Amino acid sequence: IVLMNVVVYFIYREIWQLRSPLISTLMHASFQGFASLTAWFAFRAEQTRDELAATNADLLAAAEYEAVTRTVEAQRDLTRAALAPEGDAAVVARLAAALGAHVLLLDAAGRLLHAAPREAASWVEAVAPEVERLRLRGPRTSASFSLDDRHIVMQPLAPAGRVRGFLVVAGPQAFATADLALVNVGTALISLAMER
Repeated sequence: IVLMNVVVYFIYREIWQLRSPLISTLMHASFQGFASLTAWFAFRAEQTRDELAATNADLLAAAEYEAVTRTVEAQRDLTRAALAPEGDAAVVARLAAALGAHVLLLDAAGRLLHAAPREAASWVEAVAPEVERLRLRGPRTSASFSLDDRHIVMQPLAPAGRVRGFLVVAGPQAFATADLALVNVGTALISLAMER
């Protein structure tokens, strides 16, 4: 580029006989410098975008791995709890702890069997209308709704096709897929415990 600008300078001075060939050459060189800087910034922006995408992918993979690991560990805890003498109450307590949520175990009539933590028992009346709707829809259904800034998931406990109770989980925010998987595991384990 420098050699080209020297040639341009001599063309301006000798052939075109400009009065100030140096100023014209410097203006030409400044445009070249600007174009070079623009190209360099574009290249760096592309590299930075690629680096950010790779970092983002790594962070997402780590978060996903952590969520899966946490879910598997919680499923093991729920299974161990189900084997205890008071398996259904133990599963309710472990599920509440794993999700950081209020969990209710209701009988087929909607009466409270177990609540974790204890203050979760205050939700029985509030969810009673939805329990009735779920009972009328049958054993192969579930409900998800919001009530008083809580997100609630409700599943019937129907081990042999007959509704024997309901599992109600109320959390402060919408449940993630991994959390819903834990609710499903808890429902299955409590249903099995009811059959013993």
